[in-house]
Amino acid sequence: MTVSFSSGSQMHREEDTAMWLHHQGEQTFRDVGITKNQVVLDFGCGAGFHTIPTARIVGAGGTILAVDKNSSSLNELKKRLLRHGLVNVHIVETSGGLGLPLKDNSIDVVLLYDVIHSYYFTANTRRELLKEIHRISKPLGLVSLFPSHMNVAQACKLMEMARFHLARTFRASVLHNRKLTGGDILNFHPVKDQDNYHAMPVYESRLHNQEKGRR
Repeated sequence: MTVSFSSGSQMHREEDTAMWLHHQGEQTFRDVGITKNQVVLDFGCGAGFHTIPTARIVGAGGTILAVDKNSSSLNELKKRLLRHGLVNVHIVETSGGLGLPLKDNSIDVVLLYDVIHSYYFTANTRRELLKEIHRISKPLGLVSLFPSHMNVAQACKLMEMARFHLARTFRASVLHNRKLTGGDILNFHPVKDQDNYHAMPVYESRLHNQEKGRR
């Protein structure tokens, strides 16, 4: 009985992964706001389940920077890129440090999907990471967050403290642990002007207004 359940679960994961890589992933990331010719950073890319659909969207004129410290996951990503014929992905293997070898104001979109929670970062290292993300993001750039292992209010507060402004929240399907999962996606813009930052409404008010708009 246990073997049958495990086999069925594995089959569903494979089906979900195939559906995500060939259709659902592109739809989700187009809804996020990713478009052709952009430079996108997939931080904590793992085996590339977000990298691949994003690479298809940005096309030959765009670039995906796939960053991770896990060499085995990156090797799996390399094989998957070959299978899918994608050549616009640059893999960046880190040693676990938070400094990114990228210029200031150089990235159109940053994906932080299932990465900023306390399983991977302490409060201090998370602040350092978000400071670095803020540095490399273009003034009109987008930081998209899938906040697994924390609620929306917690995620918004963390981002606001790091000088990011909540622009939009919406529900979407995301591949998480190789299973399609419905969840909240949060889109932020970096606040480069400190004076404007103080004038921004706090995250609770913006969430409240967005919830009213859904009714």
